[in-house]
Amino acid sequence: MKRLLFFLLLWPCLGFAAPDLATKEGLVATCAALPADAQALKNNAERQAFAVCSDIALLQQIIRWFKEGMKEFNRGPNPDTLRTELRKEFTYVRDQLKKVRTLLVSLKLKPGEGLMLAPGEWQLDLDGDGSIETWERFFFAIPKRGVHPFNFNTPSNDPSYYQQQYQLDARFKIDQSDVLWALAYHQFAEGLMEMLLAHQLNISAKDGESIELRDSTALLRSHQLVGAGIASSRALRRSLLAETDDKDEWIPNPHQRNTVFPMELDQQAYDTWERFLFEFSPLWAGKTLLVVEQNAGGMLGEVAKRCPPGQGLNVVTLFLKPAHFPLAKDGTRSACVTVDSKHPASGLVTMLNQAVERGRADPQSPEWHFVRYLYWVN
Repeated sequence: MKRLLFFLLLWPCLGFAAPDLATKEGLVATCAALPADAQALKNNAERQAFAVCSDIALLQQIIRWFKEGMKEFNRGPNPDTLRTELRKEFTYVRDQLKKVRTLLVSLKLKPGEGLMLAPGEWQLDLDGDGSIETWERFFFAIPKRGVHPFNFNTPSNDPSYYQQQYQLDARFKIDQSDVLWALAYHQFAEGLMEMLLAHQLNISAKDGESIELRDSTALLRSHQLVGAGIASSRALRRSLLAETDDKDEWIPNPHQRNTVFPMELDQQAYDTWERFLFEFSPLWAGKTLLVVEQNAGGMLGEVAKRCPPGQGLNVVTLFLKPAHFPLAKDGTRSACVTVDSKHPASGLVTMLNQAVERGRADPQSPEWHFVRYLYWVN
């Protein structure tokens, strides 16, 4: 009787069973048992599970919001209602990303503390219709290694496609490098949300669509978050190269082979990564200027046309002096700075152009391969 009483008194301190993210049943049970407040988490296992479960819940909310939003959009929504709903959703996504980002900043894993993940097992009802379609069953599955073309189509509902193209039984164990990988993505994504919230979409029958600045402080936060993401990406690269083990890896360094990462990262890929950070960091900090050939096409070409020959765009000015947003042709000129020894042109554009040219000549070139899969390694 005394033993039973002692157990009952101790039970509230024991918490729930150890987080299990390697099975569907374990994922569902783990996410359901976690506290809503990150401050109530007791250990690093719970913190890892909280980050994964929170991101999955956010994804489900976005998919369901988009599904319902499309129904409303097809009915012809009121412009004011549309603007309000967009801001409400962007705000929610930003706040959820911030919650996980704050946790990841302070998450420091010791050797052996990482949880095992098996994303191919996470077969969930993502769109909230009460059933799990084929695309939902395989949504979190990891692609097989190789060069795959970008695909912006809707997810496939062909089971054979996933059997052929995905590692359905892939598993890996979280380590500190993976925490940095996730942190960088959250910083970039939260920065994007701040960028969107800094502006307001206006729609009128008379004037059509226009974008105007609404919150300059959100624009500044956007710049700071992206800058922090760049720093996290640099720390990630250093952390990966310092790893000496080779078991259950997610992102491998050139010497690791036991990995389920969907692309090969050899030393040349790491060198390209380093060069990208070397060029992008000072550009984002305003130490170098964005200079593009006047006859260039695409988005960079449009940016180039806003500055006269011999000048380049100072990215920081666009954020610190938000009158330049949106990029009106008559308002961006003061963000243009003469290229000189104090304000040299960034080498980023040259790097990207060279990658494109090598890719055209050889689709398997490491530079082109890395650029195409930049979204995997941030």
